[in-house]
Amino acid sequence: MRFADRSVYATRTAFDRFHLELDTPEERAAALERQHFMTSAVVSIATQPDLDIALLDMIVLVTLERLGAERVWLPTVFGEAGRPYLEALVTLEESIWALGQRVMTPPQLQELRAIVADWENSPPDFFRRASFFRQSRVSAGRVRAAAATQAFVHLFAPLFEAFMREQPRIDVSFRTTASTDQTVSEILNGAADVGFASLPVFSPATISSASPT
Repeated sequence: MRFADRSVYATRTAFDRFHLELDTPEERAAALERQHFMTSAVVSIATQPDLDIALLDMIVLVTLERLGAERVWLPTVFGEAGRPYLEALVTLEESIWALGQRVMTPPQLQELRAIVADWENSPPDFFRRASFFRQSRVSAGRVRAAAATQAFVHLFAPLFEAFMREQPRIDVSFRTTASTDQTVSEILNGAADVGFASLPVFSPATISSASPT
């Protein structure tokens, strides 16, 4: 839990340093959203009852977020203004791997580093979802996914099919839900490992007509 406290403080401090320097409201909103996702992920992992699993997932989270900062967030969203976030992640990554070296065996560390190396050339969307990824669930050989019925059919089916082709040894089970709220509930109560939801889309014309004149 001490590392989790350090992570939350370091990333929040980094975001506080740079998010007001961003040029557009969209960029500032993206920074605040990233801070929220990262904080939520750290707290979720740190409160797991199994400390070994928590350590594994924390190593993966911080490493993927650092890779994402290098490959996605700085080059395409934050620019050089986001460098304090990258620097904070580099420091946190060094600390969490050092902790892993004290707890994990050399073969375990070697296997984990090989997995991370395979992720380095992943597409940008992979790093955008890094805060939701839990290596312990994949290592267990099964992933339980939840999404609203229409989202499964129309939006996420290609994603699931691609994952199953690339990870044939992982058993993916699906839970359909009646709504996005139920999908979130499935995650919170432990019935699913990962959930997928779509955001509502509004056309400019609709927004203009709804605005008071």
